[in-house]
Amino acid sequence: AAGTNRNVAITATNGQAFLGAVSATGNADVTGSSVDVSSSGVSLTSATATNGALSLVATSGDVLVDTASATGGDATLTAFSNVKGRTSNGRAAISANNIAVTATNGVAFLGAVSAPGSATVTGSSVDVSAASISLDSATATNGALSLVATSGDVLVDTASATNGNATISAFNNVKGRTSNGRATVSAAGTSRNVAITATNGQAFLGAVSATGNASVTGSSVDVSSSSISLTSATATNGALSLVATDGDLLVDTASATNGDATLTSSGAVRGRTSNGRAAVSSAGSNRNIAILASGGQAYLGAVSATGNADVTGVSVDVSSTGVSLTSATATNGALSLVATSGDVLVDTASATGGDATLTAFSNVKGRTSNGRAAISANNIAVTATNGLAFLGAVSAPGSATVTGSSVDVSSSGISLDSATATNGALSLVATSGDVLVDTASATNGNATITAFNSVAGRAEGARAAVSAAGSNRNVAITATNGQAYLGAVSATGNADVSGSSVDVASSGVSLTSATATNGSLSLVATSGDVLVDTASATGGDATLTAFSNVKGRTSNGRAAISANNIAVTATNGVAFLGAVSAPGSATVTGSSVDVSAAGISLDSATATNGALSLVATSGDVLVDTASATNGNATITAFNNVKGRTSNGRTTVSARGGIFDVAITATNGQAFLGAISANGNVGVIGASVDILSTGISLTSATATNGALSLVATSGDVHADTVSSTNGDATITAFNTVRGRANGGRTAVSAAGANRNVAITATNGQAFLGAVSATGNADVTGSSVDVSSTGVSLTSATVTNGNLSLVATSGDVLLDTGSAANGNATLLAA
Repeated sequence: AAGTNRNVAITATNGQAFLGAVSATGNADVTGSSVDVSSSGVSLTSATATNGALSLVATSGDVLVDTASATGGDATLTAFSNVKGRTSNGRAAISANNIAVTATNGVAFLGAVSAPGSATVTGSSVDVSAASISLDSATATNGALSLVATSGDVLVDTASATNGNATISAFNNVKGRTSNGRATVSAAGTSRNVAITATNGQAFLGAVSATGNASVTGSSVDVSSSSISLTSATATNGALSLVATDGDLLVDTASATNGDATLTSSGAVRGRTSNGRAAVSSAGSNRNIAILASGGQAYLGAVSATGNADVTGVSVDVSSTGVSLTSATATNGALSLVATSGDVLVDTASATGGDATLTAFSNVKGRTSNGRAAISANNIAVTATNGLAFLGAVSAPGSATVTGSSVDVSSSGISLDSATATNGALSLVATSGDVLVDTASATNGNATITAFNSVAGRAEGARAAVSAAGSNRNVAITATNGQAYLGAVSATGNADVSGSSVDVASSGVSLTSATATNGSLSLVATSGDVLVDTASATGGDATLTAFSNVKGRTSNGRAAISANNIAVTATNGVAFLGAVSAPGSATVTGSSVDVSAAGISLDSATATNGALSLVATSGDVLVDTASATNGNATITAFNNVKGRTSNGRTTVSARGGIFDVAITATNGQAFLGAISANGNVGVIGASVDILSTGISLTSATATNGALSLVATSGDVHADTVSSTNGDATITAFNTVRGRANGGRTAVSAAGANRNVAITATNGQAFLGAVSATGNADVTGSSVDVSSTGVSLTSATVTNGNLSLVATSGDVLLDTGSAANGNATLLAA
């Protein structure tokens, strides 16, 4: 029909419209029971088969048709070039039982395509836009594919584009045509993209393949295929599910808003690009993330969930500005969680068959408020560079190291190679077991270790080394029901160690207190000092052994020690002690010994190469044996100086040269045994009682009581012997004389009616001045008294001569006798 706007109308009411070229400048409508149009090109307003098939074929051009329909039959539209609507930018709308559209070398530019049976669209490129779309397949062989449902669903089993992008956009859902069917989408060629959008519904997809970007967006997203490779998967108002049944799940960004995000792969989960990480988020109220790479690595970037966030893989590697996970589980490999500028927050991190590394710019801790991170792996390394390592159970059969600006670990039991707080406090607490740590250190913070049972090193027989550096930083170690088994303990402030038992051994020991609550205490410095202010053992013994000194920690401070039995050894230095309290034995040995306390009670005090000083400021010095080699021995008591046991005497010696012994019992008795010194020996007491095989003294002075010197099998050598308000008694098995050869003993007893009694049983009483306010009796095998004056009650010689000489005064004598010898009395 030629001319201006001239129409063609063809109707084959009960038969076939079998047509060739149909040309009209206006409308061109063909109707038949069936319709078959074939020409170089086809241009129709409508083609209607009322009861049969519809076929439109353009052999060398376009099929242009606004509406094509077949009732009771199939519709086939085949064009050498394009299949589209007749008007400019018009789309072909097609309906039939089954539909097949082919635009061999052009675009299939379609509107509504409606078929209860199969519906396939093929074109060099394909562009379908309608209220809704339902196709078996849409295939663009050499260009772009676009399927747009403006108010409904895009239902397509297979959508593919070669050398073009594939775009599917639905007002509601994008999914397969069949019930529970998934849409499969691909874009082949160089850098070709897939973009799928299900604006208000679900993107329910199978395989999505693109050589360029592949993005999926839906109110909810569900993709399941043998493998998945997406640039992004975005659920805007619901759940996101990506499942790779037989391969890897590759996605750069996966996000769900108001829904959970689940990524499951039989292989790996990671980003699409080389070395790319998958970033996963779930926003909204209490929305969860679950990532499973059952056959490979979970290689992730940012993982963000308002609810739980669980990551599982054969191995797990998460790196982002911050990491926040409920659990991270590597089933057969390594686990790595890295926060480059924030925190690693994880409740449970575990690696089976691999190592676990947690590294944060700031904190490493649990995800919940005040929650701790629990970690298990072959080897564990935790680093909270500028923050707190706030941990629960840390379990590793291999090495386990924890480093943080500060460190706080609390669990039933703790086992670490090292715990290091670089700029803050360190706290290790085992609530029902041991704290096993080789090295624990805090810089600019205190170090606190508390165990329900023991504190020790990790290896069998290993010791825990603990330090607190910085200004006035403290160490506090408590092994409540077990042993504190320690190496070096170093603190700029206080250092307190408490355990059921305590064993500290290091090159040097420096503690404020060491307390064994129900067992023994051992402090050993192998090449330095034992410095401790207070050392106590309840129910056990205390042993303090130093290569050098044993003393208090502070300048001029003394070590105070209490235990069942005490042994102190300062091998090459001074034992500088305060109170030493032991119901059992108490021995102190040092190159020199200096003990000062309210009272002193020791089995022995031994200075091996220096002076000995025992001072009781308000009580007794009780010591069985006190000796000094190459030094003086000084014992001073506010009250008594005597032995530890009942009626026990103190034995004192100063050897090695001309060294002195000085003993003072200011307000009590000097109750002594053997006293040996090459230098001066002075004994002072309110009363003095010395009993030994032999006695050698420079002076013996009783200031307010009796004085007794008894040599049971030898001599009494004493230069000066005096008592005030008490009697003076000297008894020797052999001789009584002065200490030097030719020296005489001077004896006095002052006070009211005080007596002197001197007996040299088998030897000479060789005396100087003898002065008594009461009786003065001298007996000896021989007696020789010479002084300015002599005043005796009796002078008795049992087997020799008697000589009494007063060089400038009288000889006053009531009774004198000499058996087997002469008696000579000479007075000036």
